[in-house]
Amino acid sequence: MPERRIGTALAAAGVLLTLIGTLLYVLPGPGLPVVATGLAVLAAGTVLVVVTRRSRPGRQRRAPGDRPPEAGGTWDRSGPA
Repeated sequence: MPERRIGTALAAAGVLLTLIGTLLYVLPGPGLPVVATGLAVLAAGTVLVVVTRRSRPGRQRRAPGDRPPEAGGTWDRSGPA
C-alpha cells in the first residue's frame, strides 16, 4: 500500500477520532484522551500525505517561464546528466 494512501487513511481516522472524542468530551465520558489521540493521528496522517506528495517520482523542477517541447520549449525529459 503506498505511503500516501496510508497517510490519507490516518488523516481520515484522526478526523473520526477527534469528532468522537469531542462528542465524548461534551457528554459524560473520557473524551479528552480520545481528542488528543485523534489530533495526533490526524497530524501524523497530514504530515505523511504532504511528505509523500513532495517526493513523488517523475516530477521535474522547472524554472519559471520554461515551456514543454510541444509548445516550442526546450525541456530535456531525460533527467539530470
